[in-house]
Amino acid sequence: MDKREIQRIIEDTLILDYGIDIRGWPADTPVNKVRELSPKLDSLEFLQFIFNIEDKTGIDLPEGDNVPKTIGDILEVFDKAANG
Repeated sequence: MDKREIQRIIEDTLILDYGIDIRGWPADTPVNKVRELSPKLDSLEFLQFIFNIEDKTGIDLPEGDNVPKTIGDILEVFDKAANG
């Protein structure tokens, strides 16, 4: 799966599940800013969001990876797990 496909899945999941449209946002936007836009997206729900991305992409993130701090980090961690 290429990086663009992963990005689309992340964006679509945020729109459909949380009503947050991050298309066009800078990659260095903090995850906390995204989380502020939806009261539903607390820290536990953020982990569920990551699990949902794993399910939708078929990419399993290695255990022990750091929690992404920016929206770009989310994409990079999935891209690295998928494509090395």
